[in-house]
Amino acid sequence: MESNNKLTSISDRDWLDLAFKHFVQHAQQRVQHFNYFIVFSSLISTATITTLTSSNKVYLIALVLGSIQILISFIFIKIDDRNRFLIKHSEEIIKQIEISSCTPFALFSTEENVTKMEMANDKSFFKRSYSHRKSYNIVYGVFGFIGIFVIIYSTFCLFDSHSSNKQNFIKDGKSKDTLNIKIIESTSIDN
Repeated sequence: MESNNKLTSISDRDWLDLAFKHFVQHAQQRVQHFNYFIVFSSLISTATITTLTSSNKVYLIALVLGSIQILISFIFIKIDDRNRFLIKHSEEIIKQIEISSCTPFALFSTEENVTKMEMANDKSFFKRSYSHRKSYNIVYGVFGFIGIFVIIYSTFCLFDSHSSNKQNFIKDGKSKDTLNIKIIESTSIDN
């Protein structure tokens, strides 16, 4: 019974402070994770471009880097989903406290409706406001598709280089055989 009294002694202001700190922590964490994703993906993309444009053209390494790019995109999408859930959870608590306190300055409660109206009015793709979720998912998707493209391109080039090496070997083998035949013919004609 004593724990119930302690729990009810927490004021709405304390709950609001706690929920807001929770909101800020996860919102900052979400942005930090996005920044880490940009750094990791940029490094992988740079390594991939360097691998594909080098004189050696090691397509197997590019294939692995493309796979890593897709994996990193997927992992960061899932991390972002979790952070978004925690942020929304904090927002809902803050909204409930704002509504129960009957304050005219209900920042979180009114923001959702205002944003929905603004997004409904903006029909143009370029003028429309996008949520962090949509914006982040576009970036995650672009880097994921870059990884898919690199895998397809590397696989194609890998098979193409193997088939051209095989053809070069066959051509070289025929030319050597022809050369050997000509040498044998010339020595037999001389005798």
